[in-house]
Amino acid sequence: MSTTKTLRAHKAVWSKYADQRLIDGMLAQCEKGKKLDNGFKKEVWQEIMEEFNKGAIKETKTVAQLKTRTNTVSFQFVCFNINLAI
Repeated sequence: MSTTKTLRAHKAVWSKYADQRLIDGMLAQCEKGKKLDNGFKKEVWQEIMEEFNKGAIKETKTVAQLKTRTNTVSFQFVCFNINLAI
C-alpha cells in the first residue's frame, strides 16, 4: 500500500490590512466592469491575486486562498446582519 500526500497550501493568516487589500482589489475590478452576475472569471481572480500580492508584507496568497477568504468574510457579514435583525 503506497502512501501519497496531497500538497496543500499552508493555512493563510489574515489581517485587517490584508482583508482591505482584497476588498480594494475586488472593487477595482468591479469598477472596470469585470464582475459578472455570478462572480469573477478565472482571469480576473488571477489579476486580483497579482495586485494583492504586490502589496504583501509577509506572505503571498493563492487565488484559492483569496476566494476562500471572500466566502468566509461574506458568511460572517450575513451572520452579523442576521444577529442585528433578531
